[in-house]
Amino acid sequence: MEEAETLLRLALESYEKNLEEGHPLIATVQSNLAMVLQDLGKLEEAEPLLRLALESDTNTFEPGHPSIAIKQSNLAMVLKDLGKLEEAETLQRQALESDQNSFAPDHHYIAIDQYRLADVLWNLGRAEEAKPLAQKAYETLFNKFGSDHRHTKLAEKVLESMKEGSETTP
Repeated sequence: MEEAETLLRLALESYEKNLEEGHPLIATVQSNLAMVLQDLGKLEEAEPLLRLALESDTNTFEPGHPSIAIKQSNLAMVLKDLGKLEEAETLQRQALESDQNSFAPDHHYIAIDQYRLADVLWNLGRAEEAKPLAQKAYETLFNKFGSDHRHTKLAEKVLESMKEGSETTP
């Protein structure tokens, strides 16, 4: 993971040096680096990068563009990990709504948004709302990718934590 962080930092530095400010590739690398930082537990570094990436995509793309929804969802997960659950819920709902307007109901982006929203809702103590979302997401991902896919496993982890009654952090 540390090697990924190093390589993404180098890529970001190069893109910032060689591309125009606001170029979509810069936002993509910022988001990818932030996800690696999240995995490394460096949440305070990840959050501002994701905010920059989201702002850039919001300024670059039309409302409802899938890139915006990805950044919203990624930021929501970092905010969840930071305990900023209400803001995480708002962003994750926006991402889900956007993806529902852009993709077929069984698209994996929607399922990812669903299990991530379920995770936030669970952490907010709203189990009745969270469980059906997590179950639907898991079924969609299982049917689409099988049990060994990364997102199927993450959705399953959210479901399992609900059965055990613990908070999750996929």
